[in-house]
Amino acid sequence: MPISTGPLSVVDILRSIPDSVLTIDRDKRIVALNGPAEVLTGVEEARAVGRPCRTILNSEICDTDRCPFERTLAAGETITNFNVAMHDAGGAETPICLNTSPLKNAHGEVVGVVETIRNVSHINRLMEELRAQRNTVQSILDSLAEGVLTVDREGRITSVNRRAEEILGLAARDVIGQDLRGLPSPLGDMLYDTLRSGRTVTRTELQLALRGLWLEISTYPVRGDEVLPLGAVLVFEDLTAQKELLTQKRQAEQMQLLTRVVARIADEIKNPLVSINTFIELIGERYDDPDFRKHFSAVVRRDVRRLVEVFEKLAGLVTEGELNFSTVDVHTIVEDVVTAIELSDEGLGKPLQVDVGRESAPQLVKVDAMQLRRAISYLIWYLTHNSPPEQARISVSITRHAESDGSESVWVLLGSRTASVTPDKLQRVFDPVEMVQENLIDVGPAVSQRLVEAVGGQLRVRHGRHELAFLVALPPAAA
Repeated sequence: MPISTGPLSVVDILRSIPDSVLTIDRDKRIVALNGPAEVLTGVEEARAVGRPCRTILNSEICDTDRCPFERTLAAGETITNFNVAMHDAGGAETPICLNTSPLKNAHGEVVGVVETIRNVSHINRLMEELRAQRNTVQSILDSLAEGVLTVDREGRITSVNRRAEEILGLAARDVIGQDLRGLPSPLGDMLYDTLRSGRTVTRTELQLALRGLWLEISTYPVRGDEVLPLGAVLVFEDLTAQKELLTQKRQAEQMQLLTRVVARIADEIKNPLVSINTFIELIGERYDDPDFRKHFSAVVRRDVRRLVEVFEKLAGLVTEGELNFSTVDVHTIVEDVVTAIELSDEGLGKPLQVDVGRESAPQLVKVDAMQLRRAISYLIWYLTHNSPPEQARISVSITRHAESDGSESVWVLLGSRTASVTPDKLQRVFDPVEMVQENLIDVGPAVSQRLVEAVGGQLRVRHGRHELAFLVALPPAAA
């Protein structure tokens, strides 16, 4: 149908529009074609007018029910952003986006279609480039050994790499676009905190309720020009296998330690039992021998006491025991210990000289006397054991000492110039787990420390150039 023109014709209007515009009549023949449309289609207006539109646009939807012209002509429907590919006169394919509107006469009847066409090749290229970039980024993320998950400003999940899928047991297609609250707790909470506060969390270990997974978590904000983050990134590593290996290793080490400790205890117990058993086997034959009975009595007494001390030390390591506090003079405690030590036949086979220096005034402390005697006794035995076979010399001094905080304490200093212990062994002297593997005598200081601390005191070791000493500091009894 011809379109009438006046002083300002429709054709003039079309030619002034920078977008590609063409019009067709009800028979789908070209009525008008502006300059940009000529460039896009490769057909001049003079050659195009009157020809069927399919010969100009040459698309796969021409003459099908998908054709937007048909829908607009039939129902007067306006169609926007209809994407299709057209072929120009040279056969080259061009992606275009169509918008169609009904062309009506003065009576409101649809007499044709006005179509605007946009070449979206550059948009498609940008989308392809963006898609390629996203694929590249996703490939990089998928190659990482750590799980990576990202969310946008609204808290929607935007990407999940392959390792994250494996660790969490989630499919990316099921969670992308979903709210971060759908993630296993507390991953969503950590991401939300970083998203809202912009705080970074680095290398935090936690265990998920989900399958008991151990993860090392880091979260980072994604920043732009604005104050608030554009999104957040969650990076995590599965530590479950490492934790299991560490647990197995720890269990194996504990079993090895238990084996060594049991072997050491068995060795400590076996020696005195062998000597006792030997004397028992001979007692029937040599009971009438007074020298044998005297020797038998001394050996059995010594070895039974050794057994008792073994069990007391082991008990001191693992049990608290009931304490019976009383006010006593430390001088009395030390004298009791020295008196109880038999210098030759119970002094680990070596002469033992103990020199006690004391103040004239009593040094009263409120302690469990029996436990303190045991603690001091074990320290003397330790110094004796680490002295040469010729002789062990030990000095014990008891003094009142003013502490730096203004308080006072009673010091019992047990020193020896004959005892010698390597520095690395002294570093472990109060570690019962380490020392019990070497010798039950060596565990004495660890037991002594436990006993001294139980009565409110402190035990320290001092290692000078020519002397090894233990310092027992006790709070004085209230006046």
